[in-house]
Amino acid sequence: MSKSRFIALPVGQGDAFYLETDAGSVLVDGGRSAQQLPDLFCRYVRRTYVDILIVTHNDSDHVNGILGFLESKFEAGEIWLPGRFVQVLPHLVQESAESIVLSLLEQASLTSPEYLQQLASEETDGFTLLERYGAIVAQRNPDELLENSESIVAEDSGWPPELLDWITERSDLPEFVEPSVYTLLLRELFSTFWYHQLLPVHRLLAYTALRAAERIRRIALAAFDRGIPIRWFQYDPKNPSGGEPWLQPVSAREISRFRPVKKQHLFEFLALTQANRESLVFWVPPDGQHGGVLFTGDSRLDCVTVPAVKSAIATAPHHGSKANEVVYEKLFPAWWVRSDGRFRSRPCQAYRSAPTAKACTVCRAVRFPKQPVIFQGSNGAWLLGRSVRRCSC
Repeated sequence: MSKSRFIALPVGQGDAFYLETDAGSVLVDGGRSAQQLPDLFCRYVRRTYVDILIVTHNDSDHVNGILGFLESKFEAGEIWLPGRFVQVLPHLVQESAESIVLSLLEQASLTSPEYLQQLASEETDGFTLLERYGAIVAQRNPDELLENSESIVAEDSGWPPELLDWITERSDLPEFVEPSVYTLLLRELFSTFWYHQLLPVHRLLAYTALRAAERIRRIALAAFDRGIPIRWFQYDPKNPSGGEPWLQPVSAREISRFRPVKKQHLFEFLALTQANRESLVFWVPPDGQHGGVLFTGDSRLDCVTVPAVKSAIATAPHHGSKANEVVYEKLFPAWWVRSDGRFRSRPCQAYRSAPTAKACTVCRAVRFPKQPVIFQGSNGAWLLGRSVRRCSC
């Protein structure tokens, strides 16, 4: 009898998808609330262990719940993280909070008028300012900024030896986003002529970049403290590789060698960690017990070679956002599964009119309570749980 099951956890906002098969178990993203995810995991999964944790990209509504999982008493065999994280990590664990704040403010202040105009003209559709900036950076070749940067090789644990030695001997690491750090620094800067030249958008970009930096650092150090090996996946839809036979990257390649970012480009690469274009996408092939599963993160699946998904569950990218509507014109799985908070703008019309069967943790404009979306594997397909409501968006 098949023991395969898929569960979309009803987080307050964001994505949190659990899959269990005979080959292994995985939790992909964890929603916005670090406090809520462990309780939901216990209630619906009824376990405190998962073989693999995955963070698809550095949005708070994907990362924070994974932080809650790691900082609880739960266990994981491995954690898979975007390669952009490890490229910025050397600065985040070795430099002071004051140094990072000042660098980000200075770099944000250099944002070109062309970029600012693009940011002002783009539709937000739930995207943060830093996400939109990251999308602009991703349109060019950001790896050109890494020229003359020496490669570093990670150990089997996923940690570069240089950082491993430094972190092992640490007594205490400064927190980046404590009010006593950021607010007091801004008060000191407030009296300077340079600070008054900054636009409000510059200050907001720097602050959101700082929050992105803190998420990366916390998740890496939590994994280190728990002794959980890390595997890194660099966005590369043309040459996907690595992972496991039952859990395969389709938008990235697994790396053990990377080039760290130079400090003058730290702000741009922190924005890039939030770029939906570089969201990691994973594929679980079907077998005789269950259908396939495509974890899309927030990706538009640009340049991604999508596997055959006829018998598969696919997670709705970016919660059914209009910015990702092209996906519903080219992908026809057996089921779309959507997780979200309650928003008037989501899901978009393309999602609502797609011919595929659908199920949501919460539907737009329908006052049913949130629900877990549960499937059981059966004879190479997925069967929706009897008590699960179909989408009424």
